[in-house]
Amino acid sequence: MKWFNKHLNWTVAISSGLATSLLVLIIFVIDKANSEVISLIMALPNILIVLGWGLISGWVLTRKKRSLAWVCLLLIPLGWIGLLLLKNNSPAEGEGQPQ
Repeated sequence: MKWFNKHLNWTVAISSGLATSLLVLIIFVIDKANSEVISLIMALPNILIVLGWGLISGWVLTRKKRSLAWVCLLLIPLGWIGLLLLKNNSPAEGEGQPQ
């Protein structure tokens, strides 16, 4: 967990890559199945992946001391790249703390 706190941009990139890979895999399974039942069953993991991706992005934004409204960038294609461009406003370790 400490690594993810230190490398917030990598956290966004890895989570978006994993989410995209899993979504493509689910879409492939649905396409090959040609069954409404399987399509409905596979919709649940699809929704959970998207919600998890949003939660991870929200966690990164709170660590960067940014508004959670920036999560709306995930609604547009390639919007997650905008999350990478946001500056980290949280103080670095040891900065701003009384000694």
